[in-house]
Amino acid sequence: MAEEKVAKTKIKKKKWVRIISPPLFKNEQIGEIPVIEPKALVGRAVTVNLMSLTRDMRKQNTSLKLTISSVKADNAATDLYGYYLNATSIKRLVRRGKEKIGLTVICTTSDKKRIRIMPLIIPHSKVKGSIATSFKKSAEEFIKVYASKSTFENIIRDLITNKLQREIKGALKKVYPVRILEVAKLHIERSKKPHEEKEINVIDMTEEKPKEEKEETEEKTEDKEVTETKEKEETKAEPEEKKAEDKKEAIEPKKEKKEAEKEDSKEDKK
Repeated sequence: MAEEKVAKTKIKKKKWVRIISPPLFKNEQIGEIPVIEPKALVGRAVTVNLMSLTRDMRKQNTSLKLTISSVKADNAATDLYGYYLNATSIKRLVRRGKEKIGLTVICTTSDKKRIRIMPLIIPHSKVKGSIATSFKKSAEEFIKVYASKSTFENIIRDLITNKLQREIKGALKKVYPVRILEVAKLHIERSKKPHEEKEINVIDMTEEKPKEEKEETEEKTEDKEVTETKEKEETKAEPEEKKAEDKKEAIEPKKEKKEAEKEDSKEDKK
C-alpha cells in the first residue's frame, strides 16, 4: 500500500507574559500567562485575591478585578476595574433574625469615571420600612458627595483600609444604630463590560514551575500529531486482517464436512 502523506502543521510558540499590578500596589508582578499573541491580552480581565496584593490575611474574602490596558515587551500593565466581596463572607455577616438592607448607587468620581457602588447595611435589629428608606436616602446622598470629591483610585484605597465603610456608618448612625456596614460591590460602569469569557487565569508566581515546562508544550503537540497518524493507519489495517480471518474460519468447517462425508461413504460401501 502507498504511504499516505501527512500534512505538517506549523506550531506557534507561546510567550510568557508577566501581569503587573496597578500603581496603587507599587507595580508588583502578580503572575504570568502563556499566550501566542501578547497584544490580544489588551482588554482582558484578571481577578486577583486582595490578600495576595496586600499580604493581609484579613483581606482573603475580597477580590479585585483588573483590566489589561497595555502590553510592552513581556509585561502587561493593568488598571483597576472593580472591588468585590465574596458571597460566603456576606452570608456570615447576616445572622438569623437580623435584617439586611442593600442599595445601589451610581455616581461620578472627580476623575470623571462613572461607578456603581453597592453598600450593605445591617442594623442591630429589624427596622420599619420608613427607617429603611431613610437609611437608603442618607447613604445615597453621602456616597454621591464623597465620590465627587475623590478619584476612583482613592475610593478603592479607602475601601481597602475600611475608611469609606467607617464614614458611611458614621453618617447612618444619626438615623438608627448600625451593627455592620460593608461594600459588597464597586466597579466602573461601562457600555461594554469585560465579559467573563474574556477573563484569564493567571499562574501565581509563588508556585514554582519546572524549567522544562515551557519547552515541553511544543513537543507534546508534535507527539500528538504522530500518534494520531499511527492510530489512523492501524485502524485501516485492522478491518482487512479481520476479513482474512473470517474467510479462513468460513472455509475450514466446509473442508471438515467434506472429509466427514467421504469417510461415511467409504464405510457404507464396506
